Amino acid sequence: MANVLDSARLVLTDNNAFTKIAILGLIVFGVDELLFIGDTKTINFANIIFVIPLLLVYIGYLFRTLGRSMADRPSVLPSLNAISSLIVGVKGLVSTGIFVIPIYYMHTLLSEKVIFPPVENFQTLVQFCGCGIIDLIGYSLAASFFFTSVIFFSKKYSVKEGLNIVNILKNFHEIWVYLIFTILMLAILNIITSLLILLAIYSIFGAGKIYTYATYAIITINTLVIFQNLSQAYYEQINDATK
Repeated sequence: MANVLDSARLVLTDNNAFTKIAILGLIVFGVDELLFIGDTKTINFANIIFVIPLLLVYIGYLFRTLGRSMADRPSVLPSLNAISSLIVGVKGLVSTGIFVIPIYYMHTLLSEKVIFPPVENFQTLVQFCGCGIIDLIGYSLAASFFFTSVIFFSKKYSVKEGLNIVNILKNFHEIWVYLIFTILMLAILNIITSLLILLAIYSIFGAGKIYTYATYAIITINTLVIFQNLSQAYYEQINDATK
């Protein structure tokens, strides 16, 4: 858990960290409000023109966070420069977007119960835990291709490097192991911290917009921790001749 704790400390103690996290959380909250109509979660296609730039700014900020961490900059979290984040987000989407496909197909296999029966058919805790283990292994394997591409792209924000399939195939298995342990450690950390915070907010404000916003802010913190921690994976596990 040490590496994850180090990454969380670096993110949360950075300059103006909570202001940046609050604004990033607001972006995701805004996307949710613009994209979905009411509790039905029907997609409002009229607002897509606003949603896409916001998502690209958010994604670009994550790439910039990893890029700064890999470059060992004093400040982990970049400035809230929407234009820079938008440009990096567009390039990053072009470079790494294709590697979302393995995640999609793995989701199809797991969610449509091709591998195991629906949760309601489970008879024992062992079966339920087995389902969780299969989910973790399956999703992390598919995601390892994406995050390996993210690492290579974020080093120089190079589309070409992010699409370098040779480097990705040489290193994805290392990132796969990293993802499994990172997800497990983050889950434990969130049970200890975030769950209590959300329960407190829910008890005071109920399941309204404040609770929803707090959830997105916590998701943002976790995502920033993952991207910062990827820099440690790069230096410790990635085989890159240009290091």
